[in-house]
Amino acid sequence: MKKQIPEVINNGLYVKSWEKDLSHDQEKGIKPKKENVETCRRCIREWIDIRKSINKNHNSYGLKHFVEDLYEGDISNGAFIQAALDEGYQIKPFGPDSPNAYFNMSFVRIDREVKKRKEERYNRRKEEMYNKAMMP
Repeated sequence: MKKQIPEVINNGLYVKSWEKDLSHDQEKGIKPKKENVETCRRCIREWIDIRKSINKNHNSYGLKHFVEDLYEGDISNGAFIQAALDEGYQIKPFGPDSPNAYFNMSFVRIDREVKKRKEERYNRRKEEMYNKAMMP
């Protein structure tokens, strides 16, 4: 029996329990923008490697923020999920009432880049504080 792929909408995986609750503003039927999916696919090919098992260290919502930081634009959760599916990754829903997902992805390169960027920001702030303290 073939495993059914959940429906992907702009805000992530379609969550059936949200149908009656309009406060969630679920965008039933609204698909992610194709250009955003392509941006995510490019990011996945550049920064992520496949692994055998599902990795729960990062979910789709956090990964979409990584893409936004790299490419300086708004990316939807659904765009990242769709891109991962298009690139052949396995998907596991975060939970029954969540639009987020986990994947069989290795994040070694992403984690290295995030650490490097944090260190750079820290060093910049440290230098700014030093320069400010040295001003007459």
